[in-house]
Amino acid sequence: SLKYSTMLTMPLLMGLMVVAPNIIIFLVGEKWMPSVPYIRIMAFTGVLFVVYMLNLDVIKARGDSGVILKYELFNRSLLAVSIVVLYRYGISALLYGELLCTLISTGLVIRSMHKYIRAGIMIQLKWISPCLLATVAMALVAHGSDIHSLNLFSRLVVQISSGTFAYVAVLLLLRDKELLELVSAILIRLRKVK
Repeated sequence: SLKYSTMLTMPLLMGLMVVAPNIIIFLVGEKWMPSVPYIRIMAFTGVLFVVYMLNLDVIKARGDSGVILKYELFNRSLLAVSIVVLYRYGISALLYGELLCTLISTGLVIRSMHKYIRAGIMIQLKWISPCLLATVAMALVAHGSDIHSLNLFSRLVVQISSGTFAYVAVLLLLRDKELLELVSAILIRLRKVK
């Protein structure tokens, strides 16, 4: 579940980080360009939050609702302290505070996961390493394919399609088991439709 979720969310959120300037101008106009750094911080926080929630789901499946309550109370308290301390420094400070809180909470939950099912940070990194490599390749390709001579819509189409191609190509080169299973399931369904 961690692998399938990161396989979808990681490229979407990291892709958003790369294409944020073009997508902001395309959707709401150039006057909203100052919001790009905020979107990038929130996208990175989103990746961590997915890992945090998936680890909590495993604890929930084991029936340890008291542990979940402790983690959620800790996370909310940490966020509240962060807001009280950082609100006077602006939106960026608040978003970086949320990122730090999510990082701390995710680290603690992953540490707890090691205790429950022997799946600590190194094992989870090993699980998602193909997605990480493919996401880095996707981000580099999408960033490099921002052709300024094209109109904005075409730039977005080129960035998104080239990034998607790079992501899938790297996963195929790595013979990623989950991607191959997903492709196989899609092909089986398509055959049934015919």
